[in-house]
Formats: sequence, C-alpha cells, structure tokens
Amino acid sequence: CEYINVKEIKMFKRIIAFSLIILILAGNVFAFYDDIAEFEEFEMIETVANYDNLILNSKNAILYDNTYDKILFEKNAYEKVPNASTTKVLTAIVAFEKGNLKDIVTVGKNAALIGGSGINLRTDDKISLEDLIKGLLVHSGNDAAVAIAEHIGGSVENFCKMMNQKAKEIGCLDSNFVNANGAHSDNHYSTAYDLAMI
Repeated sequence: CEYINVKEIKMFKRIIAFSLIILILAGNVFAFYDDIAEFEEFEMIETVANYDNLILNSKNAILYDNTYDKILFEKNAYEKVPNASTTKVLTAIVAFEKGNLKDIVTVGKNAALIGGSGINLRTDDKISLEDLIKGLLVHSGNDAAVAIAEHIGGSVENFCKMMNQKAKEIGCLDSNFVNANGAHSDNHYSTAYDLAMI
C-alpha cells in the first residue's frame, strides 16, 4: 500500500480549483473580446475624434489601424517629405528578404567612411548580416546601412532599386529612395502614409 499524504491531496485540490477559476475567467475575457471584434467600427478615442483640437508638433502625421485597415487620423499624410532614418526600416525589410542572416559581410571603405550615426565599422571588418541589421535598427547605423546595401545589392544604387521595387509592392506610390540610410537628397523622400505601409 502506498503512503498518501493528505496535505498534498488538499494542495492538489486547491490547484485544480484555482485553475478552473482562471479558465472560467479567461473564457469570459475571450468571449468579451469576440463580442467587441464583431463590431465593424470602434469609437475613436476622444482626442483623435476631435482632431480639430489636436495639437501636433509634426507637419505630417498618420494614425492607421492595421487590423481594420482604417486611417483614424491624418495630417498632410500624402505630402512628399524627407524621411531621414525611417529609411532604415525599408533597408532592414529588404535585407531580411534578400539576404542570409548568417552571411559574413566584409565592410567596404564607403561604409566605413559614411559618417553620422553608426556602429563604428572599419574597412575590412567582418560582421554577420544579422548583426549589421541590429546595428542598423538599434543604433541607426549609417555605416551598417551602406554595408548591407553593398553586400546585398553589389552597390548602394542597385540596393536602392530593390528598395524602390519593394516600396511599390507594399503600395507606396509617393516614395523614392536613393540611399539606404536616409541621408538628405532632393530625390529621396516618402510620405507619412507610405511609411505607415512600410
């Protein structure tokens, strides 16, 4: 005959009871969420609904609900403007899609000398594409952007063709990219709407 510990049985019963309570509560939460999800539209928060009173420092803005594919608020969202380092988001997308994260990239002179924000790459440094993407997105590395572009595209110019093609696929019709890092150029621009799509 095995020894049965009464305290363990009581504890086990308590755990089962507690688990059932959690499941019941969770079921109610999910049912509540399903009820909400049936509505076609949500009431916008008051600040956004009364956008005439909304004070924004930015000249261009958009608030987009990706789940319901609705623009909740916009301000000059289709105006072509310089988009600076937000360019790097598209650089990362193309790098993920066209590159192999395990590739070891040899840093060229153009990347090492680019200037601005960076991860201190030097000519002939060897670094994985994955780490370059981290440096691109976490540290806004201009040098990482150029190293990625040259590795994947063979040149920044060819990589930018890939970027522009990807932008068009996403539905960005008012953007043009001539570099991978967002350095100012009259022919390098996007819109708040296009950036939301990216």
